[in-house]
Amino acid sequence: MKKTKTMVIIGLGLIFCIGLTAKPIDYPNNPSNWIEISENSEKDLFECVSSNSNETQVKFSLPGYQMETITENGEKYQKITYWNEGEFTEVGKPNLPRFSRFIAIPDEGSVTVEVMGYEDEILSDIIIYPKQPFQSESNPEHPPFTIDTDFYQNGGTFPERIAELGTPAIMRDFRVVNLTVNPFQYNPQTKELRILKNVELKVNYDGKAGENVKTLHRKRSRFFEPIYKSTIINYDFVSGTGK
Repeated sequence: MKKTKTMVIIGLGLIFCIGLTAKPIDYPNNPSNWIEISENSEKDLFECVSSNSNETQVKFSLPGYQMETITENGEKYQKITYWNEGEFTEVGKPNLPRFSRFIAIPDEGSVTVEVMGYEDEILSDIIIYPKQPFQSESNPEHPPFTIDTDFYQNGGTFPERIAELGTPAIMRDFRVVNLTVNPFQYNPQTKELRILKNVELKVNYDGKAGENVKTLHRKRSRFFEPIYKSTIINYDFVSGTGK
């Protein structure tokens, strides 16, 4: 049962990830609100620098973001978005984008992530728009504005971590883990938004066992090659093709 659930989750993740692109494309909302980070405009969001049985090194480069002003109850908020990527789901907390990709990892062992370096900038005197409740099609009525008042008055930096790892899972021929980068961090006390333009990461592999160990080995199907290539950022290394 556990393996079935794991495969279902990975399957759903693939449906989402196949549509992702590395660079921003024609922004579907208001291009005039796009704030470009010019030095990263031609870079991939995620670049795998190296990958072996001990570690995988990744560079994250943010090419820009969309920022729009929304007024609620007389207060001006800034909403930060990035098309076709994830965002935090905690209603009332800062609504900020986050970026996730799969990394192929050894068949067994634990996995950790380290931030090796970064370049950032600070936007001051800013209030980030909070995540709002989901508006269902069955109830088209616009829900009331929601804000976590305690957080905005007393909270610390959100999110706390620059990078996170999900639980290892099996994607047919590979054991993978979801790497998430949080390039926006907001502090409501100082009203400062920290933007991590470039982040250098190292994913470490250690020991035996670990969660969702891969025990089944079979000949790799060429049918899944395009899926692996578009969803696993270190695929060129683990597929044996090198780079």
